[in-house]
Order: sequence, then C-alpha cells, then structure tokens
Amino acid sequence: MTTKLCVHCAEDKPVGMFSLSPSKSGYASWCKACTRDVQRERRGGLHPRAALPLTKICPRCNVEFVRTGKDGYCPPCSAIARKEWYHDNKRRAQSTMMVWNYGVTLDEYDAILASQNGVCAICGLYRSDGRRMPLDHDHTTNEVRGILCSVCNRGIGAFQDNPETLQAAINYLANYRRG
Repeated sequence: MTTKLCVHCAEDKPVGMFSLSPSKSGYASWCKACTRDVQRERRGGLHPRAALPLTKICPRCNVEFVRTGKDGYCPPCSAIARKEWYHDNKRRAQSTMMVWNYGVTLDEYDAILASQNGVCAICGLYRSDGRRMPLDHDHTTNEVRGILCSVCNRGIGAFQDNPETLQAAINYLANYRRG
C-alpha cells in the first residue's frame, strides 16, 4: 500500500502523510495535516504552552521568575518543595525507585526480608543501623533472588554470579586450610 484515503478530507495521499496506528492498516484514518488542523481549531489556534506567560510570580517567595517548565515555583523554591515532598513521601518515593530498578515494591522487599528472618540470606548478618540491605537479583533475567548484606552482595558480584567460579573459590579455600 503506497497511498491511503484520508477519511476527513477524502483525498488519496501517500502513506507517509499518515501517523502510525495499531489499526488494521497500520496507519491513522486521518492524514497528519487534517489531524493538526482539527487539533488547532479545538484549542483556539494556539498550542497550550504558547498561551502561557513567559514570567511568573513564585507563590512561595513572591519573586518574579522566567518560566522554564511546568513547575509553578522559582528554581530555589522548586528545590525546597521537592525536598519537602520527598521528606513527606519518603517511603512512597523509595518504593517507586525500587519498582523501577527491580520490579519489587517496598512492601514486597519487607516480605522477602521477613521470610529471611530479617538477616542476610548467606551469612545471617542482621543490620542494626536501620539501613536497607541490598536486593540481590540476577543481572541477566532481573529476577530477584533475595536480600544480602553488602559484603555478600559484592562477593557474588565479584564472582560474576557464576556458581562454577564460586565453587572453585570454595575448593581453593578448603585446600588452603588443609595444607
């Protein structure tokens, strides 16, 4: 298919003039020009960002600043607001980061740690300083294996998650002790 009929303007146009779509044909039913014109008409001719003023008064400090994005505060107050939000929503923010990095929520992390009786899955170390122990995961499949202390996690990383190399290290240590 090299051309397609635009349903809106009833013109036969090259398929490059249509946006890609999950429809049966793989292309939108309206050409890009018709879609753009209708969208402009609906919003009164201007892009929503174009209608915004270039400067704004910060609601926290009442200083006029040049608007650079969608944030409603001046840059210094924006940094303060982000820190305050993080302080008020620390667990939520940490849970979101854990989901992004490992696909596990903080509640799931707590459940895994509880199933390990709150200790490292390898050496049995209990972390008493209140900080979280690292979440061990397979770097090829991203599957979570358990929770380890920092030393055990780095040790497994040093052996590149390879059981054969780790077994060779165990054999080496066993022979050294006997010797």
